[in-house]
Amino acid sequence: MWDDVTYEPKISVFYYVLASLSAGLALAAVLLAIFEHAGDRGYVALALLCAAALSPLTALVACVRLRVRFVFKRDCLQVKGVLKKREIGYQSIGQVGEESSFFAFYYPGYFQPATALSMDQVMIRYGAGKTIYISSKDKQGFLQELERRAPDIRIQRKRARGRL
Repeated sequence: MWDDVTYEPKISVFYYVLASLSAGLALAAVLLAIFEHAGDRGYVALALLCAAALSPLTALVACVRLRVRFVFKRDCLQVKGVLKKREIGYQSIGQVGEESSFFAFYYPGYFQPATALSMDQVMIRYGAGKTIYISSKDKQGFLQELERRAPDIRIQRKRARGRL
């Protein structure tokens, strides 16, 4: 009756630029250490430490792009994250709303591996006080599919801002 429908994550340009800059700085630090200060072990160690500190952001963006998927199954929404997979039963969803937040992967009280690296997000509250933020490339299609699979859910949509 219902075919699985998959949506890809949306990643804002800001995160791509930040990841590119951090990867470039890490590479520059290592190359500078190798070619200019090859004899100074302290400088080389500092450059490698700098590269190690800057690389996780690049890895995060790459992992989100390659691994995160939102799959509508027959009886649940499957959120395939960077580190773990969640299955959210449609009957357990209590509230859905459109959100905008710069801190897309930080949730009060705990850190959740990113499923929303864009300010244009969908917030889903489900189960006993659980919340997840999702950022789909096709947000409207995602919301329409959610409404189709779970017609009892009411989605709080953002109001369009009028022009003065």
